Amino acid sequence: DKAICSCHKVLAMDPTCASSHHNLALASLESGRPAEAFHWVRKGLAHSPHDQGLRILRMRTAYACFRSFVLRLVGRGVEEK
Repeated sequence: DKAICSCHKVLAMDPTCASSHHNLALASLESGRPAEAFHWVRKGLAHSPHDQGLRILRMRTAYACFRSFVLRLVGRGVEEK
């Protein structure tokens, strides 16, 4: 995706760019990769700890990671019975 590629290019020039971290996290979350999204949020918050958008996105990604984990557990339990 061009947008993701652009974000990576921006981060190569400026690793502290909060909006690029935010956009990569959103793209990962929307693509069903919550752990990857959480990674980008954490990296962004390391550089911009007070960024409100990243802080809100941290909650969304944490919930998505938790939900994914629980669904895997439930799925395993159903298959084993």
